[in-house]
Order: sequence, then C-alpha cells, then structure tokens
Amino acid sequence: MRLDETKKVINDYYLALNIVPNTTRYREQVQARSAMMVALCAFMSKTEVAKAFDMHHASVIHHMKNHEGNLASWTGYAEKFEIAERVCHGKLRMPSIEIKLSRVRNEIKRLKIIEQQLESATTENLINHE
Repeated sequence: MRLDETKKVINDYYLALNIVPNTTRYREQVQARSAMMVALCAFMSKTEVAKAFDMHHASVIHHMKNHEGNLASWTGYAEKFEIAERVCHGKLRMPSIEIKLSRVRNEIKRLKIIEQQLESATTENLINHE
C-alpha cells in the first residue's frame, strides 16, 4: 500500500473522530493514535504503519503489545478502535487483497521461469549423456 493512501485513511479516521491529530501525549490523542496503529497492522507491516505516523516501528510494537489491556480497561479506547477497524476495513480490505493477489501472481511467474530453466537443464543434461 502506498504511503499517501495510508495517510488518507488515517485522515478519514481522525475526521470520523472529530479530532485534529497531533503528537501530544494527551489521552484522546494517544488513544486515537494507538487504536489506528493497531487497526492498520491487520493490513500492512508495523514498519509501514510507523512511516504513516512518522514514528519509529517500536511505537507500533508498543501499542500492539498493550492493545488487549487497553481494550479491557482504558475508557474510550475500545470505541476508537472500533471506528479505526471500520475505517480500515472499508478503505483497505480490497486494496490489501489485490496487493496480495499481485504478489502471488508474481511469485507464480518467477516459479514458472525457474521450472523452465530446470526443464531445459534436465533436457540438456540428457542429450549430453547419450
């Protein structure tokens, strides 16, 4: 997924929350950032999520590690996470599937080339030994 597309999804999320994002440590900001980071991890790598937030991937790992506890006990977090999941699912599910399908197709092409090379080498080997 391209970085600009991911940032658009993040922007849509903050619009849904009616929050102006910033990098402060105010509860509302941290909850929103954490919930969206965790939701995005279902569709992309932690490194990609970190880049979209202009943060280090260790921050994403931290939020992933604390997610279950946050859901259980951090008032307001579960609601933000539900919204983040809905936004991500609505905007990223199909592109994510298409990207995975493209990777599979590219791998099939690569394997077919290797198959042809091996068949050619086997045929050549048989001819040389006759």
